[in-house]
Amino acid sequence: MEAMREEWTDDRLDHLNGRVDEGFLQVDKRFQQVDKRFEQVDRRFDQIDRRFERLEDSIDIRFNRVDGKFDSMGARLDERFEGLETRFDSRFDSLQRTLILGNLGIIAALIGVLATQL
Repeated sequence: MEAMREEWTDDRLDHLNGRVDEGFLQVDKRFQQVDKRFEQVDRRFDQIDRRFERLEDSIDIRFNRVDGKFDSMGARLDERFEGLETRFDSRFDSLQRTLILGNLGIIAALIGVLATQL
């Protein structure tokens, strides 16, 4: 095995310097390629962002339509329940009146029976 040289000659240092420069040039080229790929990825993400924005707009429009339909259905249901309330109120009033009159009739009959028994 050859012994390591203790001294570096100018030619060897120049050669090493050239090799280091070539290595850095190759690294710079690779970084340029990586930068180009990142630009492509950025463009793809921009396209995806635009697609999601269109999708969000479409979903918002659809939800607004659905909300409007639910609001109109709720209003119609409220109207129907109000109509039912007035009908049930009048029926309960008449039922209450019938029960009161029936109870008064039973009380009058009991008073009549008691009066004849005394």
